[in-house]
Amino acid sequence: GHGGRAVQIFEITVAEALNTPPRITSKPTTPTIRYDAIFDYQLTAQDDELDELTYSLLLGPENMRIHSTFGVLEWLPISSQLGTHNVVVRVADEAGLADIQTFDLTVAEPNLPPVFLSTPPSRIGLGQSLSHHIRTTDANGDDVTLSLASAPNEMTLVDGMLQWTPTEEVLDEAIRIIADDGVNT
Repeated sequence: GHGGRAVQIFEITVAEALNTPPRITSKPTTPTIRYDAIFDYQLTAQDDELDELTYSLLLGPENMRIHSTFGVLEWLPISSQLGTHNVVVRVADEAGLADIQTFDLTVAEPNLPPVFLSTPPSRIGLGQSLSHHIRTTDANGDDVTLSLASAPNEMTLVDGMLQWTPTEEVLDEAIRIIADDGVNT
C-alpha cells in the first residue's frame, strides 16, 4: 500500500475542576479525661478548593457541643457520664462533600491525692530511737511514693519507715513528708 491519511474530529468540554471532599487533619490527643475536667478539641480540616467548611457533631454524649464555624469541640462531663463514649464529628464543604472522624473518649473518676493513715509521734527523748512506719492509701489505687521534704539531720525515710535518733536537742522542727501518687501531690 501507498499510505493515506485519517482524520478524527472530536469536541472537549472544559469544566471546572472536580470538587473534592474536605479532610479532617487533626486527631484528639486525650483519649481519657476526668469527669470534672473540660474536654477541648480543636478540629482542623483541609479543603483543596478552599471552600467554607461547616463542622457538626453527629454522635456524642449529652452536653457535648461543637462550634460549626471554628470546629472547637467542648464537653464538661458529669459524674453520671463515667465510662467510654463514642464521638462522631463531621466536616462538610459548601457542596455537601464531607469527611467523618470517629473516636472513643473515656471519662474516669477524678484523681484524689493520697491520704496518710498513720500518725507519727510528736515527742521523742534525746538519744531515743524513733522508728515509725508511714502508712498511706490512695483512693484511685495509684502507687504512692514517700519522700522527706524537710527533716532534721540524719532522719531517714526508706520503704515507708521513718527512722531517727536525735543527737542534739531540736525544738519544734517541722518534719514534712510528701506522699506522691504521680498525679497529685
